[in-house]
Amino acid sequence: MEPIKPKRVALYARVSTEEQADRGYSIEGQKEKIHQYCELYDYKVVDEYVDAGISGKDIIKRPQVQRLLADAEKGKFDEVAVWKINRISRNTKD
Repeated sequence: MEPIKPKRVALYARVSTEEQADRGYSIEGQKEKIHQYCELYDYKVVDEYVDAGISGKDIIKRPQVQRLLADAEKGKFDEVAVWKINRISRNTKD
C-alpha cells in the first residue's frame, strides 16, 4: 500500500493598507496562521503568493493572484489556503 501524500497547498496573503497591518492583518501574521493550520492538518505549503499594498477590489490588477491562477491551471497544488476569504477577493464572483 502506497503512503498517503500530504495535500499540496498554495498560501495566499494580501494586505492593502497600513491600517490592516496595524489591526493584525499583516502579511506575516496571515502567513503564520496559515502555516500553523497546514502543520496541524499535515498539509504541505508548496508556494506562497503575496500581494502587499494592493486592494482586494479587482483580481486582475494583482500579480500574485494571476500567478496563483496560472499555477492552479498547471496543477501545482491541490488547495489554496487564506487567512480569511476576503484576502482573495471581496467579490464572490471572483
